[in-house]
Amino acid sequence: MNVLFPNAIVITGGPCTGKTTLLQAMASLGYSILPEMARTIIEESEIKGRDLVPWKSLADFQEEVLRRQLEQESVMGESRRVHFLDRGIVDGAGYCMEGGICEPKTLLTCGYCRYGKVVLLEPLSHYTQDISRMEDRDRGVRIHECIIGAYEKYSYTIERLPAWSIERRVERLQEIAESLVP
Repeated sequence: MNVLFPNAIVITGGPCTGKTTLLQAMASLGYSILPEMARTIIEESEIKGRDLVPWKSLADFQEEVLRRQLEQESVMGESRRVHFLDRGIVDGAGYCMEGGICEPKTLLTCGYCRYGKVVLLEPLSHYTQDISRMEDRDRGVRIHECIIGAYEKYSYTIERLPAWSIERRVERLQEIAESLVP
């Protein structure tokens, strides 16, 4: 099967697994990074006083995340450059599973064969809540497991990255990126 974005590497995992920190390190090395759309929408909602947040309407929130993520991913086009994504569209299916709701119908048609590689970051030893991360640690673990289930449902092979040092994680991502470029 052909993959829509063969040079796209999704960095995924539950809350507080080090995705954003790792991707900031990759950006400092010159890699293309697509930021987490869910966090962007939550931050915009907080600034604008809107209710488009997952703890008020998970279904509406996931629809908007999917719509904006698809729009954001379209910039990759047929680029041969490696792109790292702070979550992929399939992450939304994991959040929907954990929340007990159906995933957006659009996801069912475009979630398969989309990314060249999916890398799951295993949870770190510390857990911090913030304005975008309202879940406690136990719920974070459930979300992590649901995200794994979602990527498996959509037939992705997941490479698990242990809770190594940031330097070791960066090194491994560089190896993965090099393996995708012909």
